[in-house]
Amino acid sequence: MSLTSKLTTIAAAGSGGETALFILSLYGTINLYLNDITTDSSGNIIAVGSARDTVSSGNSDALNLKLDTNGNILFSDLTGKSSADYFYGVSVDSSGNIYSVGSIYDPTLSKNQGYIRKVSSDNTLLWEKRIYSSSKIVVLRDCDLSSDESKLFIGGSSTGNTAATAFYYGSVNTSDGTGLNDQYEQYAYSVICRSVAADSSGTSAYFGGIAGVTSPSNNSMDFLKRQAQSNVAASQGETFPFGGQSGAFVRDIAHSGSNTWLTVSGNRAWFFKMSAITVVAAKILNTASQARGVATDSSGNVYFLAYTSGSTVRNANIFKFDSSFNLQWTRRLKASSTTRIVNPERIAISDDDESIFVCGRENAQTDGVYSGFVFKFPTDGSLTGTYGNLIYESVTLPLANASQSSRTHAGTLVNAPLSTNTPTTTTLSFTPTSILEEG
Repeated sequence: MSLTSKLTTIAAAGSGGETALFILSLYGTINLYLNDITTDSSGNIIAVGSARDTVSSGNSDALNLKLDTNGNILFSDLTGKSSADYFYGVSVDSSGNIYSVGSIYDPTLSKNQGYIRKVSSDNTLLWEKRIYSSSKIVVLRDCDLSSDESKLFIGGSSTGNTAATAFYYGSVNTSDGTGLNDQYEQYAYSVICRSVAADSSGTSAYFGGIAGVTSPSNNSMDFLKRQAQSNVAASQGETFPFGGQSGAFVRDIAHSGSNTWLTVSGNRAWFFKMSAITVVAAKILNTASQARGVATDSSGNVYFLAYTSGSTVRNANIFKFDSSFNLQWTRRLKASSTTRIVNPERIAISDDDESIFVCGRENAQTDGVYSGFVFKFPTDGSLTGTYGNLIYESVTLPLANASQSSRTHAGTLVNAPLSTNTPTTTTLSFTPTSILEEG
């Protein structure tokens, strides 16, 4: 499979030392997805996702992508075994090592299993591990490093103890991927863990997604769990569904100081500010919308990501709030054509607090079907304009305060009978052809 990239440079490096702002579109043979994004201490950008080869087979390879601060590709690596391989989450440690999590298809078991891959800053494979059970499908959706970088917290789903899907979470040692600890499954009507965030103290991690509640019976609601880092009994830790609509789920989590910020999707996009386990405030986007990512800078400002949609269009929307939850600005990234989509997934902030990075999927370009995109723009909201087939503009959206409070739910947790090992089938890994086009 070959990949083709198109880099649209928006602003060259200036006298203040800021680096170029850009939009990068990356094309696979058919469809390419970018699911998560982060940065390293050198300002490089790392994104992960998947690329499909043909429509008929539906096969996909897991994608690791590393860019320099100007959007130039340092490496783009496709990893796969036989079919249906994906990366959904990524973290980077202080040495620049990259941890990617997702799932790989195991031909022996005839099902997908959780997958963790650690590579060095130059894409040398350090280790890879499979999180597996012979009787279960396992998918990892997100990861985050403990403050001392000794543990990688992981979250996702397993098929549970019956036909129901279980909310799964755990951790492994970052040194070699062993020591599968703190792993539990939330059984009661639960579905999936979609987001993981370690707190700043390193003593706890937050796991968010969607899980079951007892009222209404057999239903699902948004779900947040705070788990101690050390091994604990299944009865410890807390579970917190919110008073939102049925079927809502925690899409992403960011932790800053004493505050935890959540994006929650349901019938609309919800943004939450929490102190420890208590909801401080909530806001709701009163239009057809879904919440996506959330990130914070070193000053405590928080950036929310959501999309709004109509009958034929989908637009990415970015909101900046200060630490007191006051709105600073709102921007929208959309295709110039009203029949094309820009679908955002995650957001990240550079270490110097000057730049925002958004990744996702779009079909705004005329020379691709569905492309993964990375968009770099300033945190001060100063950028607007038309860039190729994409428009970035100021926008006013109906964002309102919402009255919401958390409530404790005693979920059923058990030690998950999952194991970790090195995949027995050699993983295919190669650097595809990348053609860079300025414009």
